Formats: sequence, C-alpha cells, structure tokens
Amino acid sequence: MTTELDPAPVPAVWSMPLVLRALKSDPPLHTDALEAAATACMRVWHDPRAEEEWAPAFDAWLTRQIRKVARRATQASKWTAAEQVPGVSVTCGTATVRAYPPFQWQPESLLPKVIADLQVAGTDYPDADELPPPAEHQAQLWLNPHLTTLADQPMTTGKAMAQAGHAAMLLWWGLTPQAQQAWHEAGYPLAVRPAAAEQWESLLGHPRRLPAVRDAGFTEIPAGSCTFVALPPGGRLDLLAAVPAR
Repeated sequence: MTTELDPAPVPAVWSMPLVLRALKSDPPLHTDALEAAATACMRVWHDPRAEEEWAPAFDAWLTRQIRKVARRATQASKWTAAEQVPGVSVTCGTATVRAYPPFQWQPESLLPKVIADLQVAGTDYPDADELPPPAEHQAQLWLNPHLTTLADQPMTTGKAMAQAGHAAMLLWWGLTPQAQQAWHEAGYPLAVRPAAAEQWESLLGHPRRLPAVRDAGFTEIPAGSCTFVALPPGGRLDLLAAVPAR
C-alpha cells in the first residue's frame, strides 16, 4: 500500500522592486544608477508609509533575505505607468530610480503587472570616464574592483543596483543611533565608487568588521562573493556602532 504525501509548502519569498528610468533616447550612466538605487532603497524603507500601510510588507521582507530586483523602463509610457505605483523616486545625475515597498513573488507573485512586465535581463549601461572622490558628507559604498564595468566579468548595472541597495541598508544597521539620525536628516547622501585593488584588500582585512555585502549567489556571481564594503560619511569609523543592529 502506498500513500501520497502532500508536497512541502513553498516558502514565501519577498523582494523589493527597483525600476530604472532607461529611455533609449536618454540612457543613464552605471554609477548614477547605483547611487540612485541605493538612495531610493533607503528613502522608501524610511518613508512614513513604511510604518503605516506598508508595514506588513516590510515586516515580512526584513525577517527574510532583503532581496531586491532591478528592472528597466525603456519607454516613457512604461515609466509613467511605473510612477503610478506607490513608491519613492530618486534622481542622481543621469539616472532616476523608483523603489517600492516589498512584494511577495513566490510562491505566488503579487507584483503589480506594470512592474512585472518590465525587463530584468540586460539592464546594463556604461559608466562615466572619471568619477570624483566621495564628498565628506557622503557615505562611501566601495565596489569590489573585480566586479566593476572594467573587469573581465563585471556585474550588470541591474545586479549592482540591488547590491548597492544592500550595502546602504547594512551600513544603516552598522551606524550608531546618532549617526543614523544625522544621515536620515541629510537624505542619505552616498557615493558609489570602485575600490582600488589594494584598498579593497585593506577593507576586507580591516581589524574592525566593516559592513559588507556577500551575495547569495542567485544570479551572475558565486554565492559568498563580497560585492560591496560600506563606510560612514567621510569614512569615519567612529560613527559605527560597537555591535551592529543586524
């Protein structure tokens, strides 16, 4: 006699959508897109609605992996439609990114159709020839030099947008309450920059455990790869808490 067992339930997976305005007539630059994405992540997370109508979504997401998926709107009509979905838009230089509260997308996708229909694969754009050093008031998100646009196997812009968002959130959890408040009041200014090879090794080997993003390995790069190391504004390590909030 045999019996059939019910399949194990599929665990719920939540993700924060990011949409990049990427009109063919006005394409963004890579680093601008990363900075806009990271800032938008912070602002939507700390928007007053995140403690009101969006609270259940953020509670579900923050107790799991803080996954993010970047999409691009290549037509003005699609961008206009994406703007109608409640979220927060941020412009940095040539790039505008809209971040949304998290949505469940497994086992059943609850993502609004106007977002779900946007393209994910191929979200990749060139970078500026030169980038200025971070300003004193900006948090510093240092990108693994082996994953930059000039590397042999770079992360795409879309992948790096999500990783930059992770880095900003990990930095927030690592700051002292006073530093968190100051960064919040300033609007989360930040700079994304590729680290030099020696600088990267120094960041990874720093005696103090710095906020660092290690990828889960779902797309593009191997699991455990360190993509970003984040530093407080001005690189001031005294703004880091002795024990991170997460």
